[in-house]
Amino acid sequence: MPQTLDQATANRVQERAVALESIDKRLSSILEMGAASIDVIQRSSHEGTGDQEAVKQEFKEVMQQYQELVLSVNSDLRKEVELLYEAWHKDVLPLNLQAKANTFGRLKQDEIWAKIRAQIDENKE
Repeated sequence: MPQTLDQATANRVQERAVALESIDKRLSSILEMGAASIDVIQRSSHEGTGDQEAVKQEFKEVMQQYQELVLSVNSDLRKEVELLYEAWHKDVLPLNLQAKANTFGRLKQDEIWAKIRAQIDENKE
């Protein structure tokens, strides 16, 4: 059984909400990784030069993970914007046009009925 436009729209909105929640969680991970990289930098300054290579390697790994996560979130956000744009044109815009057409139709219908009533009144006289 085909879904109504309202149900289909509600389902797409729900899907977008879930996707955006996932992106939000990954953005939190980005902040955590940023904090971890700062922690690595602070430890390197306190530990002296003894274990600098290990700290540099750890920092490099953290920054690599950070960069991958940022790129994936950026890509997903771009996809979400495209989906929202598509939904706007598929659901919202046609509904707006339909509402305008209905309003125009009602105005025209009122205008026609007014002319008919005027004609009836004129014929009565």
